[in-house]
Amino acid sequence: DLYLMPLAQHTNALGTVHLAVLTALGEGAAWLVMGENSIPTSVVSHFLRPAKVGEGEEGLRAHATVVHQGRSSGLADATVVQGEKLIATLRISFFMIRSE
Repeated sequence: DLYLMPLAQHTNALGTVHLAVLTALGEGAAWLVMGENSIPTSVVSHFLRPAKVGEGEEGLRAHATVVHQGRSSGLADATVVQGEKLIATLRISFFMIRSE
């Protein structure tokens, strides 16, 4: 899992955590479960509610699981939560680098 305590610099014009931050967090968690010999090739993100920043707000946690890991491709699902609230879901595809 990856964790992030969102700060003011992570926000958009509305004061909520920017979608790029949420996507990077989910993609990073997926890369960790796929392994260092993987390169993300596509990300599909679904944002369900805004993540908040401020005193008293909880940090963000991204968790990922491998759906498929083959010789040349991989697929992972990730979720981003803030406390008990589901913020986003992601599906990330990977190109797998073969070690010679």
